[in-house]
Parts: sequence; C-alpha cells; structure tokens
Amino acid sequence: MVNADKTIDVDTKPWSELLPEPAYKWPFELDYFQKRAVLCLEKHESVFVAAHTSAGKTVVAEYAIALSAKHMTRVIYTSPIKALSNQKFRDFRATFQDVGLLTGDCQIKPEAGCLIMTTEILRSMLYAGSDVIRDLEWVIFDEVHYINDAERGVVWEEVLIMLPAHVGLILLSATVPNIEQFASWVGRIKNRKIYVTSTLKRPVPLEHYLFTGNSTKTSDQLYKIVDQTKRFLPTGYKLAREASVIDCLKKRDGLPAVAFTLSRKRCDKNAAMLSGVNLTSPGEKNEIALFYRRCTSKLKPIDRKLPQVVHLEGLLERGIAVHHSGVLPILKETIELLFARGLVKLLFATETFAMGVNMPARSVLFDSNRKHDGRGMRDLIPSEYIQMAGRAGRRGLDSFGTVILVQRQQKCADQQDLINMMLGKAAPLISKFRLTYGMLLSILRVGSLRVEDLMLRSFVEFGRRGQPNQIKELEAIKSKRANFKDLETKIEGTEFENYLRTAKEMIKARRDVMTEVFNQGNVKAMSAGRLVLVQEKRIAVILAKSATNVTCLINKKIGKSSIYRLCNLVEFKFEKEDDFDADVITIPITGLLNIYLLKKFNSTL
Repeated sequence: MVNADKTIDVDTKPWSELLPEPAYKWPFELDYFQKRAVLCLEKHESVFVAAHTSAGKTVVAEYAIALSAKHMTRVIYTSPIKALSNQKFRDFRATFQDVGLLTGDCQIKPEAGCLIMTTEILRSMLYAGSDVIRDLEWVIFDEVHYINDAERGVVWEEVLIMLPAHVGLILLSATVPNIEQFASWVGRIKNRKIYVTSTLKRPVPLEHYLFTGNSTKTSDQLYKIVDQTKRFLPTGYKLAREASVIDCLKKRDGLPAVAFTLSRKRCDKNAAMLSGVNLTSPGEKNEIALFYRRCTSKLKPIDRKLPQVVHLEGLLERGIAVHHSGVLPILKETIELLFARGLVKLLFATETFAMGVNMPARSVLFDSNRKHDGRGMRDLIPSEYIQMAGRAGRRGLDSFGTVILVQRQQKCADQQDLINMMLGKAAPLISKFRLTYGMLLSILRVGSLRVEDLMLRSFVEFGRRGQPNQIKELEAIKSKRANFKDLETKIEGTEFENYLRTAKEMIKARRDVMTEVFNQGNVKAMSAGRLVLVQEKRIAVILAKSATNVTCLINKKIGKSSIYRLCNLVEFKFEKEDDFDADVITIPITGLLNIYLLKKFNSTL
C-alpha cells in the first residue's frame, strides 16, 4: 500500500548545495513548494502539486521538460482544453526548442521530445499502443481538478490507470481538500510514492467588490465585500444594495479586465452593447489592425469576409473582444495573443478561459453568480468562482487583484450566498468513472486490458474499499464504542443522567403534541399553506396531509429570503423563477419540529 508522502525538506542545506547542477535555472528564487517538487523530479519521484492560480505550478512542468531534454527522453504535457494546449505550446516553444503540439485541430512537430496535447489525445495513444509511450519519461497533468467534470473526468482516470509503470507523473491542480486521498489512490495503482507539495499562499491577493450601478456617487460605485485577508464586509454589501462599470474601471485604472459571462449568447450581446466605447489609443489601434490582418491573411479571401471575422476586427480595434467556443480557432488564438500583449482591454469570456490559460488581468468581472450546468440554473460553487476570480492580479505588476460582481439592485444575491461562494471550501476530487461503449470497444481492441481490472483500479472503487488510514480509524472508533456498552451504568447518579432523561422526555412530548395536532383534522394549524420547521431546522410550507404524513415544499437554500420566495411560489405571484431551487418532500408527522402559528401564505406574514 502506497500513501502520499510529505517528507521532502529543503531547509536543511542551501539550495545550491541541494541541487548544484540543476537542469534548468530561473531568474528568480523558487518558492518552498517549488523547491520540494524539483527535488522530487531529480530523484525521478512522482509529485502532486496543489496551488492557487498563478502561484507558479508551471515551474515544475518546465523543470520536467528540461530534465527530459537532458536525459534525451520524451515528456507529454496534457491539458483539459485546446486553448490551454495552444498557449502552453507558445510558451514552452519560446523556452525550449524541441516542442510539438497535438490537438484535434492540428499537428505540429509530432516527433518532438516535448508534446503538448489534450488528455483525450493521450488516451487514444495509449489504446493504440503508440511508440511515443516507449520513450516517455514524464507525463504532466495540468488542471487535475478537471477530473470532477461529469462528462470528461473519466478520461483522467483511464489515462492514469493505463500509463506504464516506468512513466513518472506530475499532477498539477488547484487547492483541493482531499489531495492526499487522491495521491494515495494514484500511488496504489502505480505502486510508487506520490509526493505531495502544496501552498495556500496567493501571489496576488484578491479584493472582491459588488457593483449595482445605482449609486448617485459616480466616483464610488464599487463596494468592497471581501478584503485581502478573506474577511467578509457586511457594510459594503449593505451599501451596494442601496447604490457604467466600465467608466468605474477606467477611473480606478482597473483595465485590462476579463468579464466572465457564463453564456456564449450573453458574451456576444454584452460586447455589442458597447458600440460607443473606445478603450485604445490611436497607436494601439494601428498595432491591433496590423496584427489582426497578418493573422487572418492565412485565411482564404472569401473566408476573410465572414461576418465574425469582420465584426471582431471592429471590436478589437476598440480594445474589446469575446472568447468562447463559437469563435473560430484562428480568431480565438489571435485574441489570446493580443490580450497577452495588453492590447485587449476588456474581454468577454466564458468559463473555459479560466481553465489554466495563464492570461491574468488587473480586474475580473462577473455578470452573474449563477450558471446553467446542463440540468438547470444553480449558484457558482466556490472552486468555480475562485478559478475565474484567480485571473485577477498580475504577478509583479499589481499589489492586489480586483474582482467585481455586477448585480442588479432588485436581484442582488443573498448575503449568505455570496459568503458561501467567495469564502466556501473548494470541492474535493470526486471520481466520475463510468463504463462507456467507446471504452469497452477500445479495451477489446487492445486485448491486454480487462474491463474488470480497469474498474477495480478506478478512483471510485478505491473510495469504496476504503483507505488504509480510514480502516485504522474505523477500527479505533469500534474499539471506543465497545467501551460505551455499560454507559448507563457509568453515568448513574450523575448530572448527565438527569440531562439525558429530560432530553428523552422533551423529544417524546414534542412528538405527542405534533401527533395530537395532526389527529385533530379541524385544527387550522395543519392546513395547506402553514409554515413548519422540518429537519436541519429548515423552513417549509405544507402543501397537503394524509393519515400519517405531510407533503411540504422546502427551499434547498437557507437564507432570509427563503420564506418569501416560498410564498411567491405557492401563491404563483411569479410565473417562473429560474434561479429558485426547491423540493417537494413527504415526511412523517414525527419529523415536524415546530409549527409556526402565523397566518397562511395567502395573507400577510
């Protein structure tokens, strides 16, 4: 059994003594977590690096590429999206000469020692038995937390399981709570130690603001709601509820900015609404025009007249651009290059732009705190929000990054919802492993793999069987529980015995009262529309009752607005509330904790 290990120490000796002849040198001193990772690579140990956006995880990837070149072997860098693959290809090619790119759109120098590709491409190479795998020394998995993706997360598990034992692994991820659990699983299936190194330090701290555009003070329309120390400021939230974001950013020197708009349609719409906004100087306009025409010159003459090509040229000359999956690949890459040069001042982008693309801005804007995930509307979870917000603040240029949530006063998010989104814990790495027809056909074609082996070695199966530490903890808890068998005898005559007896009597009395109220059919307290308190101390409204149960409508969220939104839904005051998440539940009478003796919803609360 192989567990994650954190014993590498870089404080025992000066760095020059620990690594006298490094394979690669940087013009700056490495951070502690970077030094630990580099020492692991020198010993050909696999490593899991977890850090915030722009914290310097790419340093570890660069050292692996340099080591591979030194050893005359090959290295593969995988990413979840083509945009990130394209950017890393440009970055690494500027540093290392022998770099190639393999995506669904193009193949550049496939014989190179360092290959950049999406994880799906690597999976296809493994199933096909590619010769590249034979000379492979390292595989770098960037954005490992993408394993949580419901549709594509399974690909990461397939690749990790199928990689040969001689290949070293470098896992790069945002900070997640179960790093060691995931590293332990990888270590077990690869029969090696996975060294974990991480940092919670953010190179450029973030300040979060709320903008409603309703303030009469045009000089101060941004209200700080989370400071650099991650402290929520209720005063700023209150002022924002009582108060053009572009003008505000210009006055605060907040450009360049990325405006995350979680819909392709809204990206284009928001950019079109700024037809009268000009953010570039005459010199920048000329530079943008020349660069854009040089890039689009590779297109056929008839393609240069496409509406999107013509429209984007006009937007770019004014310092505005859009970036989403509907933009042509060549135009998307052109926009990325112009943004990296600082010529795009305001970029409307979807969530994929935040997925590892190293293009930080001074400010980040959100036009909503809700998104459609393919099943319905929901709030952004903390990991999604932080991934996008982390693009704010340029290391070495800005003392802090500005994050702005643009909200309408009438639809301003609940304070508790903002606290949960901005300061909540990141989502853990969760297996999305599933058998697909494509996977089964690929395994049958290879012949050397068995479906059963793939399933048994998956991350989900590892969680079911339990980790070594969890098994030990379970045995310890069982041992403690055995000591409580004679608990009633041990507490006899103590104050705790009286407390326990009183608590049992109170619970029985409450159930008896609820049953009595329920059995009296003429009592209005149990009629439809009555507010009740149910499990987890949550408010619900009675819809109907039967002989032993009640059917209630309960809001999935807990907030001050829950009661009123339940009221609106029951009374049909609104035809539709897309962002309202409620459930209809049926519970026994004993599940009611309290009945609020208020008037029903069809009257004033």
